[in-house]
Amino acid sequence: MTETSGVRFARTEDGLAIPFMVSGHGFPFVSMPMCFGSLDLPPGYEPWQTEGERRFLRVAYDGRGIGQAPRGLASFTDDDAIRDLAAVLNAARVSKCILFATHWYGHPAIRFAAEQPERVAALVLFDTHPLGGGNAGPPGLPALLREDWRMFVTAMVAQPVFPESEDEVRVRVDSAMRQVKQSDFLLMAENGWHSDIRSSVPNLRAPTLVLASHSRDLGMMRAMVDEIPGAELCLLPLMHSGPGWDQLPHTMAAIDEFVGRTVPEALAPALAAPLSANGNCGLTPREREVLQLLASGQSNVEIAGSLVLSERTVARHIANVYQKIGSHNRAQATAFAFQNGLSG
Repeated sequence: MTETSGVRFARTEDGLAIPFMVSGHGFPFVSMPMCFGSLDLPPGYEPWQTEGERRFLRVAYDGRGIGQAPRGLASFTDDDAIRDLAAVLNAARVSKCILFATHWYGHPAIRFAAEQPERVAALVLFDTHPLGGGNAGPPGLPALLREDWRMFVTAMVAQPVFPESEDEVRVRVDSAMRQVKQSDFLLMAENGWHSDIRSSVPNLRAPTLVLASHSRDLGMMRAMVDEIPGAELCLLPLMHSGPGWDQLPHTMAAIDEFVGRTVPEALAPALAAPLSANGNCGLTPREREVLQLLASGQSNVEIAGSLVLSERTVARHIANVYQKIGSHNRAQATAFAFQNGLSG
């Protein structure tokens, strides 16, 4: 499935026009809204779009109250977020997807996956709020949101890991403030802080990856993972809370590995090189063994143990496999193995 389109609009059951875009190729990867817009990305976020399109059929949209969607909300609930998501999936003709959500959008994502399991092949959550609500972030954040909108946005979007000039921060903040009104953001934030979805969690069947930045309460994140059936936790090494450009390599590597293990059919066939005439793409017997173990989900350390090799030798074999099959990462190599009968 391949598509590139401009902005289109999906009509929700309560009559709102939700803007969305479809781009890239492969299995649908649907990104629920970012807090400060998904279609007109803030400076520094463009690589997320590029990397998503390279791997998947990427569907992005602005939910109500954000970006190009209707603003001036009277209220906001998880039900509203689910209406927006369902409308976009239907308009984009997506029957099943990998669903990605950040922060408070994690709650409606979990509910949707639990209530419509046939439509969610896997769930990826980034710094999601506690399942039972009751988390307003760092002390003083709610008051700052109500009293000083610009200072709040600055605290949310400035990159704390890599220093930025005053001009870079101003451009980033101005861009974010154009995407959402203070009153709408407050409605969405308060819903996220108080939303309780614990009753939905036992019905969740989709493989779930929980990504957590080290700026989050890790005890809280681990407790959340323990509550979600079969969920996996991946701790990202940097301090920025939210999928900023500094988190991109670590986040995409985690998603590649997770999807390669749990939803191998989701990886686009175009990412896998065709077999050569002799049926093995020039792989040596040892390289085929390494590829089979990689596709089974083994780490480099585990492959080394299985084949009684050093980790350095395994890494060299993997590099040779990537070169021969035209792959750039484990997810693509796993797709190649499954599609060409080399998965063991």
